[in-house]
This record gives sequence, C-alpha cells and structure tokens, in this order.
Amino acid sequence: MIAPPKHKMTADEFLAWAESLPKEAGKFELWDGEVIVKHGPAGQMNAERSQHWKVKGAAYRALHDAIRRAGLPCFVALDGASVRLSGDKLVEPDVLVYCGQKVARDVLEVPNL
Repeated sequence: MIAPPKHKMTADEFLAWAESLPKEAGKFELWDGEVIVKHGPAGQMNAERSQHWKVKGAAYRALHDAIRRAGLPCFVALDGASVRLSGDKLVEPDVLVYCGQKVARDVLEVPNL
C-alpha cells in the first residue's frame, strides 16, 4: 500500500506525485494541500463495490445521452479526471461534465472554467 505524503502539497505537486503512482495504488484527492485517500488498492475495505460501478456507468450514460440530445458542446469524463476546485483542492469525481474544448488525451486535470 502506498502511504500518502504527510506534508502539504500544491495541486501541481499533487498531480506530479499522483502521475508517478501505479494505477493499482488506489485513488487520492487533495484537500487544502493534504492528500486524502479516496479508495485504497483493489481488494481493500474501501475499494469500490460492483453496485458503485453500475451507478457510475448509469450516470455517465444518462449525462452523455442528455448532452448529445441537447446538442451542447460538452463532454462527460468518467472516473479519473481531476478538477481543481480552488487553491489546493483537487478532486476526482466519479462522473464529471465539462463544456468547451475537449481536453487532450494525456491530461490529468479538466480545467474548472
């Protein structure tokens, strides 16, 4: 198991740290500069259960279809896109809708416009 850093980090430092981790390390967020464990490694008590996967998939599908029907210039990101709320708060929601230009394939963060 990866131990989160004990020192406060900026959002940019957090993104660099998170990118260096193996995917199976779990999921982390940054809140006021402190690294928070969102989900531990697969198989741990706080790992996501199958019902959660189904709900995330349904939310993605519903939002994607609604955006498409409305013809909006928006996109849906599922589980993995980070968004900076303010200062050193960086979260990774299960499903995220953003509008405007589509983000590049290799970014970790969706701009909060």
